[in-house]
Amino acid sequence: MVTACAAFGCRNKSKGAASGRSFHCFPKDPEVRVKWIRALRRKDFTPGTYTVICSDHFLPEDYIDNPDFVIRKLKSTAVPTRLPTKSTYPGGRKRRLSEGEDVEIDDVQKDDDILSKIIIIPLGTTQAINMDHSYAFPSNITLAKLKHDRLQSLLAKKLLVEEKQRQKIRQLKSKNKQLNEMHQVKFKNQIRMENMRHVKFKSRKERSRVKGSF
Repeated sequence: MVTACAAFGCRNKSKGAASGRSFHCFPKDPEVRVKWIRALRRKDFTPGTYTVICSDHFLPEDYIDNPDFVIRKLKSTAVPTRLPTKSTYPGGRKRRLSEGEDVEIDDVQKDDDILSKIIIIPLGTTQAINMDHSYAFPSNITLAKLKHDRLQSLLAKKLLVEEKQRQKIRQLKSKNKQLNEMHQVKFKNQIRMENMRHVKFKSRKERSRVKGSF
């Protein structure tokens, strides 16, 4: 199956090893997956099971240095960085489910109860393998995969929303800190000016007293 790179403006397609490029699916780790989505900066973009990014968008140090690998493998923490810095990204199309439902950002809140029940198991473990084989998929495998992708995308969006909320909180804290520092400086200046006026007043009073004694 020929797949195309999901990066905006990239026309690379997987057409065998002759191209010299490798194509990498989005990671299963939710946090790294969110970083990939944010790096692409495509509006309303939701990667699917077969969505890939080509090797043109990764740095050499993003790959595991092992000459025994026939196909280059990315490090678990690798994130695509060789992407356009300033571009007008068109709004991505919404991926529809079998019943014509759109995946909206509001689904993050509606499906919190579903996401809270998802158990994230590291890949490669025995437990993960057992879960893969014991999960009760419906008879329609395609529908099951779509539902699985939907849960993955909702989890990624939930993490993205939470990250934005944390950024907003950090910005508010930073702003409050700056305001407090400004108020403290202003208060100290007022105290200093008041002390100076008090000293001047005492000095004038003392001079008047000395003159009166003569």
